[in-house]
Amino acid sequence: MTRKVRLNILGCIIAGGVGILIFVPNYPFPDMYRILIFMALFMINFYINRYLRERKEGK
Repeated sequence: MTRKVRLNILGCIIAGGVGILIFVPNYPFPDMYRILIFMALFMINFYINRYLRERKEGK
């Protein structure tokens, strides 16, 4: 299994876990904060993947 495949699987697992946590009922955050947290985590995952890809190509 290549590193890219592992990163994609890890990203899917993280996104799935975050999705489950966000849509659990009676979560203490209002809906707006849930959406913002989800978007922030998705963007962080995207930027980490892009940074690792650029670093790998730079070698």
